Amino acid sequence: MASDHGLEQVETAVERGIPSETILEYVDEHGVDLIVMATHGRTGFRRYVLGSVTEKVVRTSPVPVHTVRTEPPDEE
Repeated sequence: MASDHGLEQVETAVERGIPSETILEYVDEHGVDLIVMATHGRTGFRRYVLGSVTEKVVRTSPVPVHTVRTEPPDEE
């Protein structure tokens, strides 16, 4: 999708580890200048019980983080 909108240097990766820490280590090691992450849009108590990798990255990232809210699944 990014290349469809004129972005030429887009990089994705799959890494193992503690998610927020691994993402920030990757940023440091590869000179990343923008992180794009999805968020489920949870709020309140549920957010704190489940944790939020995106929230941790947003709070501690040395580079800008663009969050994209995912659509909720269709309820039947």
